[in-house]
Amino acid sequence: MISGRDQWESLRDILKDEKLLHRVEQVNILFLVLGTILGWALGSWRFAGGVLLGGVIVTLSFQAMKWQVRRAFRDPRRVPGKGGLLLRYYVRFFATAFAVMTVVYYGWVDLIGFLVGLSVVMLAIASVGMQEALILLIKGER
Repeated sequence: MISGRDQWESLRDILKDEKLLHRVEQVNILFLVLGTILGWALGSWRFAGGVLLGGVIVTLSFQAMKWQVRRAFRDPRRVPGKGGLLLRYYVRFFATAFAVMTVVYYGWVDLIGFLVGLSVVMLAIASVGMQEALILLIKGER
């Protein structure tokens, strides 16, 4: 039997995780916009377009993954099947890979700018992670 206190702790942890995820999404958008503007100012429209297109592709993939994980673990009493999880993961993965390969094959944008754009989600996650580590370090927590 789960007590009311345990449920409250669980809810508080979920809300904290949601805030963290929301910060990652905000930092991602900030990096994408700044990267596109800097790409245009320091490079060209083609480079800026690469940053923007790469960022949009990886952001959509990240949002799809977030939706998949939420859907799979929405009900804690129901364990998701491995087959369905893997199938949806690979469909998302191959759709992203297809989009990336299509852009690269047809050369729609600058390749280096495109690779920079594909990195924005990873940079956002690393940035927020470093912020959290620094906050814990300053507070004296481990």
